[in-house]
Amino acid sequence: MLTLFSTAKPFVGHSRVIQRNALQSWKLLHPDAEVILFGNDEGAAETCRDLGLRHEPYVKRNENGTKYLNWIFDKANEYSRHQFLCYANCDIMLGSDFLAALQVVSARHNRFLITGQRWDTDITAPWDFSRPDWGAQLRSLALQKGKQNGPTWLDYFCFTRDLYYRKMPPFLIGRQGLGSLAQLLLPQEPRCAGRRARCGRTPKSRLRLHENRRRLLLQRGRGGIQLAAGRYFLVAFLLPAFGHR
Repeated sequence: MLTLFSTAKPFVGHSRVIQRNALQSWKLLHPDAEVILFGNDEGAAETCRDLGLRHEPYVKRNENGTKYLNWIFDKANEYSRHQFLCYANCDIMLGSDFLAALQVVSARHNRFLITGQRWDTDITAPWDFSRPDWGAQLRSLALQKGKQNGPTWLDYFCFTRDLYYRKMPPFLIGRQGLGSLAQLLLPQEPRCAGRRARCGRTPKSRLRLHENRRRLLLQRGRGGIQLAAGRYFLVAFLLPAFGHR
């Protein structure tokens, strides 16, 4: 079904809480969801053992020790056992409506990229995933307490296998935001046809939980802005995503 991948900050203090929240939410998306965590940051190996995730300690870095994002994308493409991949910041929590959005888009298009905005909300403690309604509780918190960020605050990219394999420039983690990544990647590969496709409706309340430093990020489900492209189909959802800050 889906491989989700990311790299983390050291799992200490508040970062430990929010990153484990995010990774566990990904794992619970689907029984066959695959989660790959890249990097040997403090606490990464322990977290992967605890949550049953795949851990890849080695990451290519520059002379200053900064991780190459393009290397992570390429290795995820090689390691993934699924047709669909999703890179998300390691403080983004995802709900079942994220999976529903993927199912809607993948049923209609063979090649696509899904991305979207986020909402901010405070989360300071481990989320209770033992509750059957943990996703609904998360959505409720974001809707009541959350604040939507602008369109350049993009924290996840869900796409079909090989879409960006060995095509991404040498991006460094933390040097360019994912909004900059989108601006760089989208004009290159899609060859946009210069026309806006019909705005498609998707099931309501698609959730993406982005955990910022002590903040929760949400994207609200209001349908998608869909752009016809010559090479693949781009869907920019206004969907809920939660994160800490």
